[in-house]
Amino acid sequence: MRRIAKLLMILLITPITCMAHAKNNGFPLYEKHSNEIVREFAKEMKREYGMVCTGDGGRMPHDVEELSVHLLSYQRATIEKARELEVKATEKLLQLINGHEKIRPYLREYPFKADRAEVSISFEKPNGASYADGSVVYVFQVRNKIIYDREDPIWDRLVTIQEEPYEEAFAKVREAQPDPGKEKSRSFLRKVFPFIKTRSAEEPPPPFLKVAEEIFQRFAKEILEEYGIVSWDRGGSLVHDVEEMAIKVIAHQRAEVDEARELEVKATEKFLKLINENKKIRPWLREYPFKANRASVGIAFRKEDNETYQEGGLTFVYQVNGKIFYAVEAEYTADVKIVAEEPYEEALKKTIAKLDATF
Repeated sequence: MRRIAKLLMILLITPITCMAHAKNNGFPLYEKHSNEIVREFAKEMKREYGMVCTGDGGRMPHDVEELSVHLLSYQRATIEKARELEVKATEKLLQLINGHEKIRPYLREYPFKADRAEVSISFEKPNGASYADGSVVYVFQVRNKIIYDREDPIWDRLVTIQEEPYEEAFAKVREAQPDPGKEKSRSFLRKVFPFIKTRSAEEPPPPFLKVAEEIFQRFAKEILEEYGIVSWDRGGSLVHDVEEMAIKVIAHQRAEVDEARELEVKATEKFLKLINENKKIRPWLREYPFKANRASVGIAFRKEDNETYQEGGLTFVYQVNGKIFYAVEAEYTADVKIVAEEPYEEALKKTIAKLDATF
């Protein structure tokens, strides 16, 4: 979730603080009015959707050019759920801004529009952990475009899975709501907001997630027993079916390419075996048999104190989309540098040949 933290730093260019008391001295009046709007917005989002306001800001050097709010929702979200919450939150914020008569003279334009009311939402588990199953973990609207991101469990970064114009998202959410009457024009909806109060139930996790977790746990147990490798994180793309399963582990050893290749191949083949032999998950697999390009294993090489090897040796090996990448830690940074790569099938052949030669 490190990227979300960086995005929040950008969001807080002009801090207002969600629940801060309005200040009358030393601040322009429109900042006081912005505070009032954000406080009311935060209360309504908490009451209606259980979302918590965790940050706000905008661009207000001389007038109210933009207003930004970040929300946190403790639930799993598909694109459909994230779209619904993003649109409803944005429309509610616009309603509060445009309905606040005292701030109206300071608005860059009236009525204020969606491209100036930027709402972002993070989705986390109730314990604060990130969802790494391919569901949406971050949705935000900027310049009239909504962007949906998921967590990459191997690299611990956000990956964009879909983008769409705000107007298209608005139309989809409108059509998905119970019919408010014969008139469903945009002006009518914007005037009375009939769908704002329609709170849909949280979507239950798909049934295959439990089976996938059983496979992850068994894999973690077996590689710990056989290779002394410790499970670190897991996830993949597990939204509508089992499209991809990914796991990141730590090996407390120094490794060059040959050692890393053998370990990566052995771990991947074990992972595939557990997936393909599990009859409960089979109906949910995107394809059967599951193949290496859908079963990603990332191995970090660390010292016993979990520090990286600075005096040589690989930092990380991982397989994604049927290709293995070997990486070292880049000098003076925490990033990694790819030093070698090869197709998984070639690595598999080399490993088999090496193992045959030892017997």
